[in-house]
Amino acid sequence: MGSPISFTVQLTPHDLFRANLSLLLRRHWWAILLPIPAALAALYWISQTTYDPGARPIVIVSIIPVWFLWVFGRVYLGARSQFRQQKGLREPNRYTISDDGIQIESPSSSDRMDWTHIYQAYENKRFFFLHLSRNLRCIIPKRALPDEASIAQFRQLARAHVKGKVRLFR
Repeated sequence: MGSPISFTVQLTPHDLFRANLSLLLRRHWWAILLPIPAALAALYWISQTTYDPGARPIVIVSIIPVWFLWVFGRVYLGARSQFRQQKGLREPNRYTISDDGIQIESPSSSDRMDWTHIYQAYENKRFFFLHLSRNLRCIIPKRALPDEASIAQFRQLARAHVKGKVRLFR
């Protein structure tokens, strides 16, 4: 298909937060939106009761922003903790991607993945995600790839070699 693509990835805590948030919204969007109909149902219930409706709606409506702050706060703090605890996330990783697979080298480790180990490839506006299992993935920021031609070549390699679900842009 062509020459291998080589680039260096230096993840930041912000990258990790955005990637984790993207994956959360992709998989569990319904759980994040759950408090909205619950709060609306509670407001309807209050409007139908004989209790003093002036005191309770503010508490119920405040549940929605508190829920969103809690969800986003957990993702943010989780990404910071993950970044602090895992040395490999803080190190620069040199990727070489070819028809043979993906070679990753960092100051403390080296790994080679055959394309058969990747069961899903997903892309969003900022990242490529290569899923090795449900909870293990490679996060590759698009900013790390040298140019648009490399991004197009990466998409072509993933489409050609990943046997599972592939959701990449054109």
